[in-house]
Amino acid sequence: MRRATVETRFAHAVSGVLLWAALLSVAFPLAWILLTSFKPVSKIYQMPPVLFFKPTLRNYYKALGACASNIRIVVQENAAA
Repeated sequence: MRRATVETRFAHAVSGVLLWAALLSVAFPLAWILLTSFKPVSKIYQMPPVLFFKPTLRNYYKALGACASNIRIVVQENAAA
C-alpha cells in the first residue's frame, strides 16, 4: 500500500474544507428560516436579531387556517356548481 503524498493529503484537506463551506452555506439559511418561523411577529424584524426567544406556533396557525378556509370556499363553490 502506498503512503499518501503531501499533495494528496493537501487535496483531501482542501476538498474537506470546501465541502464543509458548501454545507454550511446551505444549512445556515435553512436553519435561520426554520427558527424565524417559530418567532413571534414582534421579534422577526427586531434589530439586532433575537437568538433566544419563546417559540410559538401562531404563525403556523395563521398560515394553515387561511389555507383551510380557502380550501373550504373552493369545495363549497364546486359542490354548488
